[in-house]
This record gives sequence, C-alpha cells and structure tokens, in this order.
Amino acid sequence: MYKDHFQLRGMPFSIAPDPGYFYLSNQHRDAWVHLGHAVNGDAGVVLLTGEVGAGKTTVCRRLMDELPAHVQVALIFNPRMSPLDLLIGVCRQFGIQNASDALAPEALEALIAAHVAERRRDQKACVLIIDEAQGLQPEVLETLRRLRAAAWDERESLRLVLIGQPELNELLAQPTCAAFNQCITLRYHLGPLGLDDVAAYVAHRLQVAGAREQLIPRRLAGPLHRMSGGIPRVINLICDRALLGAFVLGRRRVSHRLLVEACGEATGREPAASQWWRRAGAVIGAGGLLAAGAVLAVAARPAPPMTGAPAAPLLPVMAAADDASVAGLDPQNPSEWPEGMAGPASERLAFAALLKRWDLPAPGPSVAPCRAVVERGLMCVQGRDEIEALRRLDMPAVLQLVDRQGRQTHVALVQLRRHQAVLQVGRSLRTVSIPVLESQWTRHYTVVWRPPADLKGTVADGAEGAPVAWMRERLARLQGDRIETLPLKLEGRLRSALQDFQQEEGLPVSGAADLRTLMHLASRTEPLAPSLDSRQCGA
Repeated sequence: MYKDHFQLRGMPFSIAPDPGYFYLSNQHRDAWVHLGHAVNGDAGVVLLTGEVGAGKTTVCRRLMDELPAHVQVALIFNPRMSPLDLLIGVCRQFGIQNASDALAPEALEALIAAHVAERRRDQKACVLIIDEAQGLQPEVLETLRRLRAAAWDERESLRLVLIGQPELNELLAQPTCAAFNQCITLRYHLGPLGLDDVAAYVAHRLQVAGAREQLIPRRLAGPLHRMSGGIPRVINLICDRALLGAFVLGRRRVSHRLLVEACGEATGREPAASQWWRRAGAVIGAGGLLAAGAVLAVAARPAPPMTGAPAAPLLPVMAAADDASVAGLDPQNPSEWPEGMAGPASERLAFAALLKRWDLPAPGPSVAPCRAVVERGLMCVQGRDEIEALRRLDMPAVLQLVDRQGRQTHVALVQLRRHQAVLQVGRSLRTVSIPVLESQWTRHYTVVWRPPADLKGTVADGAEGAPVAWMRERLARLQGDRIETLPLKLEGRLRSALQDFQQEEGLPVSGAADLRTLMHLASRTEPLAPSLDSRQCGA
C-alpha cells in the first residue's frame, strides 16, 4: 500500500522469511556457522533455539539457498506427527522409492539408511532439518536417534538440525529424551538483537527495498529496540505499521509518535518503557515516596493497577508454597529448590544476597525487605521486563520464579553472561542458561540503587536543585565535558547532554530524567555500585 508512496521496490518489513532481506548480525552469523557445521559434516546433530520471531527460520532458509550441490536436504515443517509419519515424510523428501505407511518403521529406517549410505559412496551428503522442533514427541526423538544410528558408520552419518523455541530445551531435558540429548554435538541460542543491530537491521531492510532516504531515522533505534525487545519479527510489525501511518498522513518519514502508535497497533500493547514507568508510578502512587534521610524508596507492597495499565502487579504476591525440601539444584533446571527456598523465605534470602553486593547486612526477620533497603539509604524499585532490559540496566536484581509445580521462589541475579545467568540461590552460586531461566521467570524483578539526594520524581526540563547537580556531575564525568560549562539548571547544554545519554542507552529521548534514566545514569557512574559484570561474581 505504501510502496509507491516511498518509491520502494518491495515491502521491507514483511514477516514472511525472505533470505533476500537477511541481515547478518553477529548472533545470526554465529547461528549460520553452527548450522554450517552440520552441512559440512563437522557436527552430527545441531540444535538451534530462539524466541518466536528471532530469525531462526530465516537463517535456515538462507543456509538452504546456499547449499552446495552435493548436499541433499529433507526439511520437515510440522513435527507434530507420529514416528511413522515422520519416516514417510523423510523418505519422500529424499526421493526414496517404495516408501509407504504399509511398511513397518524398522523397514523405513532401513530404506533411509541405505539411501544415506549410497549417497555417501558418491561423496554426497544427506541433512535432515526439523523446524518448530519443540513440537516433537519423545517417541519421535527416539526414532530420530535410531535413524541416525542406523545410518552411521565409522566416517559419517545422517546429519540432523533441530530448530525450535526455548521449550525445546525443556523437552530434551526430560529423562525419556536423555539418549537423544547426549547425541547433540552443537547447541546455539539465537537471542534478540542489540541496539546497534536494531539500527543496522532497519537500515539494511530499507536499503534492500530500495529506499532513497532515511524513512525511519537512526534516533528511533533506541525506542524501537525497547518496544520490540530486539525481536526481528516484532521490529517488522512495528516498522511496517509505522510506514503505513506515515503514508496515511502524507509524511516522508516516521516520527517518534508514529512509532509509539504503531507499536500499540501492531502488538496490542503499550511500548515497554511506557508500561514500565506506569507500573512504577502505580506503586509510587499507592505507597507514597518513603523518605529515609535524603533518599526515597518505592513502597514495598503491591498496588492496584492504574486504569489502562496491565493488571500484573509490580511486586511478587507469594502463593502458598510446598515447604517440602528437595535435594540440590540442577544447574540446567531450576525447578527443584534446596531446603528453605520453596516459599516466602526465599525472598528474604535473595534480598540478603542483593544487599551483600552493596556490603550491607541482611534484613532482619521482622522487617520487610524493601523497608530494610530504605533504612540502609537505598531505593527499592520493582518492575516487569525482559532479560535484555536488565542486561542494559546492569544492576543485580531479585527475580521471581515459578517452577512446573506452580511453586514461587526468589533468587538473586548476580551476573549475566552472553547465554547464561549466574543466580545466588540461598548460599550457593548456580549457573543456568538464559532460555531455562526465562522458562520459569515471571518477568517480575526488584533492583536496588542509590538515588540522588532530594529526588521527588521525574527531573523535568528547567529543574534546579540537588538532583540536577547530581546529573550534571555524572554526565560531565561520563561524556568528558567540563562540568563548569554545563548549566546549573536542566536546560541548554545540560539538557542536550542528557538527551545524548538517553539515546545512547536506548531510552526515550525526552530531555527530562525519569526514574529509568536516573537508574541508568547511576548504573554507569556509581563507582561502588555492584553490577552484572563478571568482576562482581566471586564465589
């Protein structure tokens, strides 16, 4: 509809996988390399996981478009089938004659093994790719294991690629799938795009479509990254709707307001930053700003949601928990909690771990954890967001988890690596993969930070006083400005410096310092504050 208006050759943000629009981010390049190991015979079974819309299928399509002539591929799109149906589908895609459902599974496996062996003698390869593999049943995985074993010799075997959502890791962790799980030689999780990649991704797709001007300005990359969570499919939905809005209004480029409206229409929700701040506002409004000397704290009790805001509470509401203790915690499966961790006691232990990062004592048994934080001169802020938002904020946090039995517990997130999280569970440090953590994290978190003195809320344009002086000193230090050249009021060069910081952090470029902006600024400049960096994670 808007293609002619913007003089484009194609639709740049179609959600249909199109290898022609493939953007090779660092993560997508790594995923591509992992799949290439299966094609080149260096790895027998490769596992690629990622959230819906992360680009797994696009990577697969790009790989298939560039396959060498000696590689034959069978691609299964709908794995929700019986073992017999799977075997018949593989036979048909490999062009194997005499395959029918009248044959026993063992006979079909023998036909496939013979086909693989014949191609191998001709210096050719067979690769079986299964998309949406989280839908596989354990008995089908066992069939795949037997199939690969039947096609094995001392040189190579049938090569398998499983592509699926993070739930695939849970499927493979089941005891019934242990034999297949041990066959996997390479694993890769395709995460969301970072801020720089979001900007490059949008520019790349517009360039491929033939855009002659900057239809979506680079300054909108931060808000778009926050709204989409870095998921390519969501980016496409928002950008497509934003371009349509610009076309309807007769404009030549997308504005910030159009992007916000497009996010609401494309995803059916408010942008993430708006949700986050309104939730924080609901808590502040319900409990008031608790003064502790010269600092403030968000109230440590849940509040009813504001009109129009999501109903999920900011603060964890503990349900009745099974206090039966279980032994140990599997590093790859945080559904079993050590003694004392399956219930309300876990929140106090998690806060004790968080405060220890600040070299502060644990809260007493009769004091609410957030009240204890206030008494120690800090601010306690609760929110609900994605793991990448916490990575950008770079502050240790208390996370609320729910296991498969519905039991709630709390852990302290003390480090984030590329694909793993380090949690303090009771007195132990445990490492879990990001997908496993996300499968049981409710997205509720609590962070602790040290705010500027006399903070009363958002520091608005033209404000003066201690919070502005605090910002002035931190921004000068961070951006290399001479502090005496910055005004004592939030205006002019100080406001520009704040806007530059907001853009660099992927925050709304408002020129006013809301709570999230101040927290990001504190995280970047507080010398004694703990972070999610590896240096903060000694045993």
